[in-house]
Amino acid sequence: MGPARRSSRAAVRRETRRERKRGGFSDETYPAWVRQQLSVARLVEKEIAPKIRVTRADARAFFDANPHLFTTPPQVRARHVLVRVAPGAGEAERAAARSRLEAVLEQARGGADFAGLARSQSDDATAPSGGDLGWFAPGQHHPALDQAAFALEPGQLSEVFETTDGLHVLRLEARRPEKPIPFEQARDEITRRLLPERRQEAVQARARALRQAGKVEILIPL
Repeated sequence: MGPARRSSRAAVRRETRRERKRGGFSDETYPAWVRQQLSVARLVEKEIAPKIRVTRADARAFFDANPHLFTTPPQVRARHVLVRVAPGAGEAERAAARSRLEAVLEQARGGADFAGLARSQSDDATAPSGGDLGWFAPGQHHPALDQAAFALEPGQLSEVFETTDGLHVLRLEARRPEKPIPFEQARDEITRRLLPERRQEAVQARARALRQAGKVEILIPL
């Protein structure tokens, strides 16, 4: 082994000791702590985990206590026409973009097919699908687009508004109200959420019992 490699390994050992010291361990207590953690892991795997269950009643109690976690947010479906304007664009370019969109808006208000206008006039990737943004909930798009969309009723057109992509005109196609998620649909998610908590509670209870019985030395608080 060359001097450089020996020096590197020595540096690693020094850094490891510093990390252990920062964690409150000495060279003597650290191996014992590692053994304890491995013992706890084996305890969880072999004795505790197989016995932990989240019953239907447990899941139902959590569901009833947390209704705000189990609702689908309101959604809208909209189409838009986008005229891209670079963030540093000058006034003339911005005015030309606005004029172009105002013309689109005038045609749409006059009865022109909005999807057709989007196909021919929009700079967005949604143009081939008639500007269709699909269904979306609040927070999925730029705040200005959200504000424009959720202020409309189906069939209504927005005024021209701006996002970081440029200038837009939007037509609302449909709305879906906020809706509660049925318990049976949410049950698996609740189980996945509660199971780790129940296992941790069981491990802590078992460790306390062993400590009180003098069968295990707890080197750090659980």
